[in-house]
Amino acid sequence: MEAVISGQAGVALLVDGDELSSIHVQDVETAIARRAGEFHYLFGGATDLIFVEDVSTEQVRRELIAAADGQDITQLTLLLLAPDRPDEIREMAASELSELLAANADAASFAERLRFSTLLPSDADVKGALQYCGASLAGHFLERLKQMQ
Repeated sequence: MEAVISGQAGVALLVDGDELSSIHVQDVETAIARRAGEFHYLFGGATDLIFVEDVSTEQVRRELIAAADGQDITQLTLLLLAPDRPDEIREMAASELSELLAANADAASFAERLRFSTLLPSDADVKGALQYCGASLAGHFLERLKQMQ
């Protein structure tokens, strides 16, 4: 089986011979029959498409969850680094980031690949973000990100 996965869209399109189906991150156990013309509707403007071959449905489920959580990690990281965000938003982002990093190592790897492949915004406040994180997983993640930049 082959698949196209997008964490941004929260969907994976499964291709098994001539049969197409999708699974969605909100309910990865349910596959929905699809037609080829629905590709655009499923993925819209998603820019994070991952194409995989020779995979099982279970592997696609795991990849989809990791990709979606990885996108969340990326968004939380950007919130945490934004110097113009209120303290309570940055504190919440630090807490949620640590929880996601602890819950899904595959998502953490996905987010690292994504973040390490692009430069941080020019106004990224790494020093300030680290103050919200302390010695948490989020703090270690930001330190690695800073070193890789």
